[in-house]
Amino acid sequence: MDNKKPRITLAICTCNRTELLTKLLESIQVSKPCDIANIEVLVVDNHKSHNAINVVQNMSDFKYSLHYISEERAGVPYARNTACDWCVSRSGEAIIFVDDDEVVDEYWLVKLITYYLQRKDEVSIIAGPVYAYFSRPLSKYVPDDLYRKKRSHLKTGASMKSAATNNVIFDIAVYQSRGIRFDESMPFCGGTDNMFFRQAVKEGYKIEWLKEAVCWEYFDNNRMSLLWLLRRYYRYGVSHIRITDRLHDRHRVAGLFRIHLRALMKIYVNTLKKIFTNNYRYSMVYLLVGITKSFGIVGGLLGLYTHEYKSYHD
Repeated sequence: MDNKKPRITLAICTCNRTELLTKLLESIQVSKPCDIANIEVLVVDNHKSHNAINVVQNMSDFKYSLHYISEERAGVPYARNTACDWCVSRSGEAIIFVDDDEVVDEYWLVKLITYYLQRKDEVSIIAGPVYAYFSRPLSKYVPDDLYRKKRSHLKTGASMKSAATNNVIFDIAVYQSRGIRFDESMPFCGGTDNMFFRQAVKEGYKIEWLKEAVCWEYFDNNRMSLLWLLRRYYRYGVSHIRITDRLHDRHRVAGLFRIHLRALMKIYVNTLKKIFTNNYRYSMVYLLVGITKSFGIVGGLLGLYTHEYKSYHD
C-alpha cells in the first residue's frame, strides 16, 4: 500500500442477494484498474443468514483489498452508517457507495475517483448516473424512465441538490462533521440516502454530477410490473414528505399543507406535459403513477410509514 495515495473505501451494502452481489463484484474485477488511490472494497452484510460471506470468500483473487463485515440490525441505514464508521476506522479519506443490484462500467471507478480528487478542494460529493437494464424487454406501454431518471440533460460539473448511494463518492468528513448520519429511525422506508445528502447541502457541502461514471441497475421480472412501480412511487411520496418535514422542521399543519400542494402541482404539471408529448397509453401510466405518488404524500402527511425493504430481511 502506497501511503502517499489517498485511502478510499468502496462500500457495498447487501441483503440476501448473493447472485447480484457476485455480478457486481465481477464487474468491478474486470473494470480498468485504478492505481491513483489505495482502494479497499467493503461488503456490509445486512442479513441474519450471513450468506454474503461466501461470495467474498470465493473472490480470493480480487484485484483490490476485499473485506467483509456483518451488520445484523435490519435496515440499510444501519449498514450505511456501519460502512462509514469502518472507513473512519481505517483512516479513509473518502467513501464510495454502489448498490448490490448494479454492475459498473469498465471505466466507472477510474473516472469517479479521478474526478473526485480533482475537485475535492471545492466539492465534497460526486454523483453519477444509474441506468436501468431489464431481464426481459419492458412492456411497450411502460416508460423506462419511470424506473430510473436518466438526467440526460445534466452535464458533468452540474450542481446537485441531493444524491443517492447507488453511485456516489464523498469525503468522509461529510459523515464525521456536524452530526450528519443516515437516519436509522426509518430503516425500511427508503429515501434516507436522499435525506443524508440534502442535510449535507444544507450544511454547506457541494454536490456535482459526473455523467461519465456510469452504473446499471438490474430489474428482474418481479420488478417489471406496474404494481411494483406503483408501490415504489407510493413510497417515494411518503419519503418525500417525511424527509422534507424533518429537514425543514415543519410541524405545523399549514406548513405541511403548502409542501403537499407544491409536490402535487409538480406531479400533475409533469403529467400534463407527457400527455402532449407521448402516446395515450404512456400518458395514462404516467398519470396513474403521479396519482399514486400523491397518495403517498398524503400518507406521509398523516404519519404513515412504508416497509418496502423489510421483505429482504424476512
